[in-house]
Amino acid sequence: MERFGLMSYDWQRLTPKGVGLPWSLNFTSKKKFENGLSVSVKAKNLLNSNIKHYLKTDTGNKLDTKMLEPGISISLSMTYDFN
Repeated sequence: MERFGLMSYDWQRLTPKGVGLPWSLNFTSKKKFENGLSVSVKAKNLLNSNIKHYLKTDTGNKLDTKMLEPGISISLSMTYDFN
């Protein structure tokens, strides 16, 4: 039981819920060349989905606690194999 000011609530933690689009889209591609060089491109969260955390009371009311905005992540890597 949590107490906030003069009111008391029975809170129950829920799993994170997606806001907007509840999924993410990732992309990975890798190309190996004959000379030992390889190039890789990765892109994560292309739909730019946000994640909302909230608490829910026993009566069904929701209290937003945190909003995560991870953004889009893109990486490029190059490797060379000396063998």
